[in-house]
Amino acid sequence: MLDVILWVFLLFAFFAVPKGLWGVWFLIGHPLRGVLGQILLKFLPKTHEIVEDIDLSEISHQEMSVEKLTEKIKFDLSIQFMNKSQESKNWQLMYSIATGLIYVFDVLTFCIAFYQFQGQPGREHADVIMLIMTLTFLVIDVYYFTWVLSLKGKLPPDMACFVSDAVLGYTKKMSRELWHNLDSGARTKVEAAKNKFR
Repeated sequence: MLDVILWVFLLFAFFAVPKGLWGVWFLIGHPLRGVLGQILLKFLPKTHEIVEDIDLSEISHQEMSVEKLTEKIKFDLSIQFMNKSQESKNWQLMYSIATGLIYVFDVLTFCIAFYQFQGQPGREHADVIMLIMTLTFLVIDVYYFTWVLSLKGKLPPDMACFVSDAVLGYTKKMSRELWHNLDSGARTKVEAAKNKFR
């Protein structure tokens, strides 16, 4: 949402000095990406929803053990992530594509702003605002890609290889890897469990 707020500020600055800040229209992708991000957040599982959806009723009190509990939680989490990734894959992919395109336009806009930063009388404020804002947008873009790459270091090795791909919209790989991480008995229950969690 930060990039939306910054773009609105830049838009108001454009209304004050339209001749010097026409580059604001190259940055219009930022509020659109902000809207996409808000839509995407609705699809991502919340922590309390994940915990609520873990169903331990299938394990009787006599059979309860740390191993069975771990197995059941791993299975239910895998199913939830498979379902959520399927629901949000198009939004994740659109968000990643939008971020890539926005990055290209931000670099282009920065180059234009830098070129125009010549201290022409009467345009100093507009030039400084445009240069600072394009730099800020570039930092936001780089932060997103850095965050995706940093996921690999924060997750267990068996998950790290596919979660960053899933965030970028390649959810099939994640679902396939989650399925392979289950034992052979649990794999036969996947389809029934997917329907149950929907």
